[in-house]
Amino acid sequence: WGKIRPFLDAVNNAFRRHYVPYQDLSIDESMVGMKNRCAYIQYMPNKRHARFGVKKFELVDSKTMYVVHVDMYSGNDHLAKGNAPFTQKVVMNLLEQGGCLDKGYHVFTDNFYTKLPLAQRLLDNNTFLTGTVNKNPKDLSKSVLRTVLGSQKSVYFRRGPVLLVGYKQKPTRKPVYLISTAYHAEDRVIRSKSGLEAIKPVLIDKYSQLMGGVDCKDKSLYHRSCTRITRHYWKKLFFNLLDMCVSNAYVVYAHQCIPDAPMDRKNFILEVIQSLASASDPKPIRGAGPGGDDPSHKAEHLPSNRLRVCGVCGKRANRWCPGCNIGVHKLCELQLKHYWRPTYCGRKKKRAVSPSSSSESD
Repeated sequence: WGKIRPFLDAVNNAFRRHYVPYQDLSIDESMVGMKNRCAYIQYMPNKRHARFGVKKFELVDSKTMYVVHVDMYSGNDHLAKGNAPFTQKVVMNLLEQGGCLDKGYHVFTDNFYTKLPLAQRLLDNNTFLTGTVNKNPKDLSKSVLRTVLGSQKSVYFRRGPVLLVGYKQKPTRKPVYLISTAYHAEDRVIRSKSGLEAIKPVLIDKYSQLMGGVDCKDKSLYHRSCTRITRHYWKKLFFNLLDMCVSNAYVVYAHQCIPDAPMDRKNFILEVIQSLASASDPKPIRGAGPGGDDPSHKAEHLPSNRLRVCGVCGKRANRWCPGCNIGVHKLCELQLKHYWRPTYCGRKKKRAVSPSSSSESD
């Protein structure tokens, strides 16, 4: 990621410097949708908005959807150092780079990352973990995994600081299994929006509320995005990072407006655009030279397939100044000294004839 790495590092430093997240964080992968020529294009069928694209790992505040840190996936060489499993290195790297390790934060992950060694390592670094696990892990209790659960029934098992819970909501659904180092074995009556009541473990109820930080962030970016069609993969990544900058700026703005109600996100984006495009900055002064303010010295586009040598950089340009009779790039226009350049109309010289050849012809 050589072309985008300086901007990515600057964005991550700004994210870390301007906001302190709440205790609950979520880690998940996201996609920057594209089908460009790039060696790191991935296919993820569960990402409905973008199945093809560049994968990135994100650490997000579960309450405000603030992106704390983002890391681009770079193939098999990504986080290749160390003997730990890849998923464990991803979680530890995000927390360490985001400045959230050893500070009492609570991390939510899915079954791609959640492992018992990871939970124990995070607990050693004063960080809690809650996440779903696969049904057949090697290091969890088989008695819990083999238990036949009825509707709205749960089973618990604790091994030291790690709690394992299994829960089945309906007879037609498969049971889910989670581990946590932050919750206790407790059931609670949950009332849905339709008024139905169900018995759920507190752990699963909190996981349903706090795990979707990355997905909610992707949904908000999808509706208000500045992405443009381009053949360059690094431009796609730049636009996506720019969307995250605007989203994080809105989170900081809404936090500063408390207790007053902030403006909606659409009007906030329009205010940002107007402030960036305002005419408060002084206009650049045209370079000195005769005829600098003459209307005839206004650069124009040349007809198709016509190029002229730029009077500043010497390269061919598709624009020219009629008053100067010379080509000029758009970026070189302010440096051009305006005066008339006559057109060179040189003729080919005749080849000199030697006296011997003239005598032979006679």
